[in-house]
Amino acid sequence: MNPVTLPTINRGTTYRFGFIYKKNGEPFDLTGSTVYFTVKRVEWDSVKDDATALLKQTKTEHENAVNGYTLFDFIPKDTWIDPGNWTFDIKVKEPNGDTFKPVVGKVSVSGAPTNRHIFEEETM
Repeated sequence: MNPVTLPTINRGTTYRFGFIYKKNGEPFDLTGSTVYFTVKRVEWDSVKDDATALLKQTKTEHENAVNGYTLFDFIPKDTWIDPGNWTFDIKVKEPNGDTFKPVVGKVSVSGAPTNRHIFEEETM
């Protein structure tokens, strides 16, 4: 597995990216599968619930499961995390319980001066 680099996350903005799960070069039906995306400061830790994750999402419903496609979709509050160059992975738990890590790599988070848009709804 070759490490990959995701597009930069601009802190405090919407961030979306799609993922196609393939086995033997062909899209694998994700129906009944759970797909996990996790970003952490370190490559690994022993925290069982991933509470140390900077950003995470668990997908059990997929935009096009039959063709192995799921979309990770984050709102500005989700991406309001410390800027830096962080480690991420995607793990897929298939319906039979088999779990695989088809993607691992780095993602950069860039900072920005504007923050108030993230919390405007809370103060209205």
